[in-house]
Order: sequence, then C-alpha cells, then structure tokens
Amino acid sequence: LKREVSREKLEQMYQGCSKWAEWHMIYRDDDHDGIPQYEHGDESGGDDCTVFQQYPIMETPDLCAYLGLLFEALGDLAGMLDKPEAEQAIWYEKSKTIIQKMIDAFWNGERFVAWIHGTREIVANDSSLYYYPIVLGKRLPQEIIDKMAEDLSVENSFLTPYGFTTEKMTSDDFSTDGMAKGMIIPPTNLLLITGLFDAGKTELARKAAMRYCRGMRDGGLTMMVSPFNGARGGLFNGSWPSCAYIALAELCSM
Repeated sequence: LKREVSREKLEQMYQGCSKWAEWHMIYRDDDHDGIPQYEHGDESGGDDCTVFQQYPIMETPDLCAYLGLLFEALGDLAGMLDKPEAEQAIWYEKSKTIIQKMIDAFWNGERFVAWIHGTREIVANDSSLYYYPIVLGKRLPQEIIDKMAEDLSVENSFLTPYGFTTEKMTSDDFSTDGMAKGMIIPPTNLLLITGLFDAGKTELARKAAMRYCRGMRDGGLTMMVSPFNGARGGLFNGSWPSCAYIALAELCSM
C-alpha cells in the first residue's frame, strides 16, 4: 500500500479513519464501558435484523470486531507514515482492548450474545450477526473459532446449498421476505467466509464460497441482476453480489 498510494492520500486516510474510529468511542458509548452501541438496526447493515426487534439500541459483538480491525489498520497506517512508535502502539492497544472487551462481555462459552443498551439484558436469538466476529480470524481464541465454525458447518441451519443465510433456517423468525431475516445476502457471506478462511477454517470457507458462487451461476446471475430463490432462502440480487462473487470466486481458487 505504501508503494501504491501517495503519502498525501495515506495521511488523509489516516486522519479521516482516526476520526471515524474515535467517533464511535465518543458518541456511541453512552455508558462509558468501552463497548459502543448501535442506535438502530439500520446502522448494523441489517435493517430488519432480528437482534434489534425487541429494542433498537443494542450493544453487539460485531461492532467491537469491526472497530478492532479498524484500530489495528490505523496502527499499520501510522507505521507506513513513520508516526512515532508510541502513536502506533496506542492503536494496536486499542484494538486488543476492544476485542478482549467483546469476548469478556458477549461470549458465554458457547456463542456470542448481545445486550440491550442500558439494562444489559441479554438478547440471544438466531441471527447470523452473532457470528460476524469471525471476521477477526486468528485474533480470536482457538476455542471460539472452533465453536463458531462448528455451528456454521451445520447443514440447513445457516449453511444452505447457496451459502449462509442471515437467520437460522429453523428460527421462528426466519423469512425470505426480510433481508436480514433469512435472505442469503453478500455482506453476510463475505464476512463469514473470509473470516473462516482467515481463522484457518479453509475447508468450510471454500465449501460455502463454492455454494454461493454456484448459486449465482445456476440462478442465471452472470450479470448479477436477475432474481433467484434458493431452497427456503432468497438470494439477494443487484450490485452487491457482483462484488461478493469476484471476491469469493478468487477465494475458491486459493
């Protein structure tokens, strides 16, 4: 990246992403516990995600995972820009801290859960959102990686012939009429599959990637614009699948 992008653009990226990262800790951590909250399900990318159906303001593990990656990337950018070592170390420490807070707060020994902001009432339904922290890959403890991979490998649970659904297929809330209630959407598959791959679960990652890509192919989605319905699961169509297809097809060949 340092060879391909000008220092000026790297500096702009560093300053902008630094502000974005800190914004979450300043304006989305109302109880000052080091764990930021979503103010609405829309902010998670899953507009109708069942995690938020009881209460909109939630503290969830996926947001901590994303920020953990962002803090780490800022440490890397600081190094590319020859910032002081102390400044680089601050970002790396922030990354390790929020990942550990995520584990301490939301891992119950079997799975990740979420909290209602303010009351810390546990919400543990059947959304795939609870598995998005796998995007951290080997930054997670091996026992968590193993358990999440075990859950995601169960056929006709989240794993379908066409990739991963947004809601467990056996859930009472499962519906292919809801984007984050059962559809097979590109972001879910990118997060889960690339996370599994980075965590060392390459066989499962390739299996799911092949299924997603074959679903695109067999559904007549060469141009990624036609509707396609899989077994009990809608496959999201449009521009998102085009990007996901390219990334996951490449992963299949690795």
